[in-house]
Amino acid sequence: MEQNKGCKVLEIGAGASPYLDKETIKKYNLKYTISDIDSEQIRPEIDPYYSIKIFDAGSEKLDQTFDLILSHMVLEHIKSPEKFHDNIKKMLAPAGRSIHFFATKYGVPSISNTLLPSKFTEWIVYRLQKRDPKLEGKFPAYYRQCYGPTASAKRWFKTQGYSIILYNGYLGHGYLYHVPVLNFIEQQWNKFIKKLASPYFTSNAILVLQKKETT
Repeated sequence: MEQNKGCKVLEIGAGASPYLDKETIKKYNLKYTISDIDSEQIRPEIDPYYSIKIFDAGSEKLDQTFDLILSHMVLEHIKSPEKFHDNIKKMLAPAGRSIHFFATKYGVPSISNTLLPSKFTEWIVYRLQKRDPKLEGKFPAYYRQCYGPTASAKRWFKTQGYSIILYNGYLGHGYLYHVPVLNFIEQQWNKFIKKLASPYFTSNAILVLQKKETT
């Protein structure tokens, strides 16, 4: 955005809480579009600085291109990552970039979300983490192709027609901040995992991809 003010940006799965605020949009003169698969997820009082598109990037694409496409905690909910990333690529302008921040498959929250009953995980999310169900609802998660920066994960994205600009994994999460004892235990676990230095055990990852030029 610094290098290309006025660029076109699409946020996938923005729902009720777009990642960039109107001050940032104004600062960089962005043409900012938010999207979701359900119109009810978009707040009716959403600021006019945002254009709105209702579509499912996991199965379809828009007939327009963007310089930057981003998603925040969306990839883990995608059933068909091959189709999703192919649609993203088709919506990117030449040399366009996509940025994804997502939960990884073998982090403690993801494993717990997979193994524990949904009623219990919803109790953790809404009661312990105190998330607002209207603004930060809990949706089914599949964690397909949602790994830390492993060698196999990097190869997979390259086969999808992307160059990898950045791929970092992170430890920790915000689920237990409101329960001091459990939060302390989780912090000690993170210290142990950090010593292993394995990308498989990250909790989250950030991925910046660039569309490969075709000849």
